[in-house]
Amino acid sequence: MKFLLHLLLIISMSIIALSEEVLIQDSVETGATYKNDVYYSFISPKNIVTNLGKEWDIAFEIIGAGYSVMSNGGWGVQVYYHEDLTNENFDDVINLDDVKNNWSQLFNSTKTWTIGAFNSNADPDNEFDLGWGEYSMATHSVFATSFYVVKTINGSWKKVLIEDLTERTYHFKIANLDGTELIEKELKKDDFLNKNFAYYSIDIDNFMDREPLVSDWDIVFGKYINMEGDNKDTPYPVTGIRTNPKIFSIRVESENPKTENIPNIELFDGNITNIGSDWKKFDGTQYVLNNSLVFFLYREKSEVIYRLILTGFGGSSAGKYYFLRSDMNTSVSNNDTDNKFVLSIYPSVVSSGENVNLLTTIEQNTNSIIEIFSSNGNLVWKSDFTATQDFSNVNIPTNNLASGLYIVSIRNNSGRAYQKLIVQ
Repeated sequence: MKFLLHLLLIISMSIIALSEEVLIQDSVETGATYKNDVYYSFISPKNIVTNLGKEWDIAFEIIGAGYSVMSNGGWGVQVYYHEDLTNENFDDVINLDDVKNNWSQLFNSTKTWTIGAFNSNADPDNEFDLGWGEYSMATHSVFATSFYVVKTINGSWKKVLIEDLTERTYHFKIANLDGTELIEKELKKDDFLNKNFAYYSIDIDNFMDREPLVSDWDIVFGKYINMEGDNKDTPYPVTGIRTNPKIFSIRVESENPKTENIPNIELFDGNITNIGSDWKKFDGTQYVLNNSLVFFLYREKSEVIYRLILTGFGGSSAGKYYFLRSDMNTSVSNNDTDNKFVLSIYPSVVSSGENVNLLTTIEQNTNSIIEIFSSNGNLVWKSDFTATQDFSNVNIPTNNLASGLYIVSIRNNSGRAYQKLIVQ
């Protein structure tokens, strides 16, 4: 009886949380002419980090084994490449008119942070070609194969050669087109630990640590180059929203954005411009919003899904974004305080018929019982379970479960743990 009352309390609290999802009105200001990049966290919305958007020219990927090198295209930085020239031609005198007329302009990917302008000339048929360099299986380093001409924010024209990425350190050279004023630089990834990128201004020869930790932001407001036009092949500077590399998201057209159900998690992807800039259009006098759009976001390895609805845009006078946000915790972590194991499930929002993975730290050879209860407390599924290792994975079928809220329970002599499951 005590267990049943405890279970019903958990279920009732979960239903209340779902039915009374609180949408919070918030805003972010990027400043006149959208001059700032603003990093925003759904968890800590007051901890906004703001930096001038045009204070850097190029940026180097830090996290993991990343090798992306971006340009600040939104603020006018231009990158050019000639397919017939290699890194060995870096010392050649370069003619500016030839660059403007015969070289190809390169752009950052609009889909991912991992392909910057300096990576976009890579041969897609060569998995070791990273654009600016080629990956060596023997040394696990990247060595230069190309060089580039860059127009900086201040309008200077420079040659740039990224020599290598070795032992988590970038080495690169910059010079005038005639080879004068050569400088050689190195950037150590470990000086910018847990950041997405480290930034560099060619004009003032300065490195910048301008991002929050990757774990401390979810979306960034600012200017970037997007591909516009009917064929999505015309580069155009826009102001919009891009997502953190650890964020998965989806955009949904809905008649009721505030109450739209969470889509199947498997439909979410890592496209950094799923929110983007096209939720607003300028009609010649003011910005008009697409009021049928709602965005859902979740962070890798998180159990919280965020709803985001853009409600207003102030234009270039203040660069102000208005939006509604909420978070929907898709799991319950109600464990008996004295148990010796934890339980998690993924995905925690599924369509009927999809399998759910149950992960538990129950000790090896321990006999347990897995149960699923409906929102009214009825037992709808039960199975005996014996852990085969200290960290076990169990598939749970949902083909006989109707849409609704369920509580997944696992119990043994060490205690009991619960997780919430939503079937759509």
